[in-house]
Amino acid sequence: MVSKCLVNRSDGGLYGVIDQLDVHSKITYAHALRNNFNHDIHNNILISPFIISRTRYHISDLKHFSFPFRFLSSGLLMSLLAVGSVAQSISGHVVDENKDPVPFANVFVRELNTGTATDSRGRYFLTLDAGIYNLVVSAVGFQTQAFQIILRDKPLVKNITLKDSSTELDEVVIKASRRDPAFEIIQKVIETKEKIIKQTSSSRTQVYVRAMETTDKKKKKEPTVAEDIDKKGPPTDPFEEARKKEEQRLRQINLVEMQLTLNYQYPDKYKEERTGYKAYGQKDGLYIPIFSEADFNFYYNLVDMKGISEIPLISPVSRTAILSYKYKLEEVLKERDQVVYKIKVMPRKTGDATCKGYMFINDSTWNINRLELTLDKGGLRYYDHFTIKQTYTEIEPDFWIPARQEFIYETKVGASMFKGNTVLAFSEYQRDYVFPNRFFGNEVSVITQEA
Repeated sequence: MVSKCLVNRSDGGLYGVIDQLDVHSKITYAHALRNNFNHDIHNNILISPFIISRTRYHISDLKHFSFPFRFLSSGLLMSLLAVGSVAQSISGHVVDENKDPVPFANVFVRELNTGTATDSRGRYFLTLDAGIYNLVVSAVGFQTQAFQIILRDKPLVKNITLKDSSTELDEVVIKASRRDPAFEIIQKVIETKEKIIKQTSSSRTQVYVRAMETTDKKKKKEPTVAEDIDKKGPPTDPFEEARKKEEQRLRQINLVEMQLTLNYQYPDKYKEERTGYKAYGQKDGLYIPIFSEADFNFYYNLVDMKGISEIPLISPVSRTAILSYKYKLEEVLKERDQVVYKIKVMPRKTGDATCKGYMFINDSTWNINRLELTLDKGGLRYYDHFTIKQTYTEIEPDFWIPARQEFIYETKVGASMFKGNTVLAFSEYQRDYVFPNRFFGNEVSVITQEA
């Protein structure tokens, strides 16, 4: 039986087709292959990989056949490992040295000459046959990393940490700085921001929230004077007309007011304690941020905006922002004793993960004084327009915190235009607040009895 299966030596090797054999015969045939393998190695003949269809063998199984693996090339060994297997997956996260995700990094498989890219959260996923592969991971501003994986009969999770490659970024900054000093100012903010993020380990502050939305419907054509004269009936009361218009205007307004205590612990723990709440009309279309999901901290490389954007926003002061944005110094302001640079932010390429607008940067301390940034419509989930405004205030020497945030948004549905405005005012900030043990549980929002 075995001899009938030893076919096709025209390629200079031994090709075994044993699909019709039972498992016992296949193992017997494998031993036969071993003997022929040893013989052909001495005659400098390369053995082609044998196929055992619908039967799955691991390298641990093959070792019982005493194959001389030292003579096998990596490509042949990979083929042997892949014999009769089903496709498996490799996935994971690509992060930098600070554990921040690296979006849009390239994950390349050398053997297949193909690959994939990480998403906005640094995640990647590949489906491959079992075998040995050499992967190359690269991203602009980072050192390229290459490594080998062995994919067997179960999914493989492989997280990758990329190291900074400051040389490439420095070259971009130097070239850009020759055109506009704004690039150098932004680079100073990038170099300083890590210290700014770690200025406080915990905090407690009071937040007043007011979210309001108005609805503008397409007005019907007003009657002409002649048409108005032709109408029958007594003249209308002007005061009554004004009262009806005011009632109609109020019906078009949706409003929510809240008072809450915001508790924070580095790096990403939030807990809201709502102490006051009032609502008028419907609140479905109002944007009320949940801090555990979106804290709008533009010092982070990626600004998560759940409920607003499909993917996180690349901050204009991200570590690699110089590759996503262009900057222009528009004005140098003197505000009290502080010199402030007004910088125009422009995306190099319009996309889902960028924004445009203005950032105001303090001289010497290189922190954000205030900003006004608008998100591109293509990246918005429900809104046609969304603008973020932030104003910082100095509560201690060189320690600035957000004092006010404002969100301006619009949505058009049919003939109606919904215009929204949400304001957050911060007060009574307590730095490095000490929380009791287990204060931050699973809940992110607590409503007190008064609210």
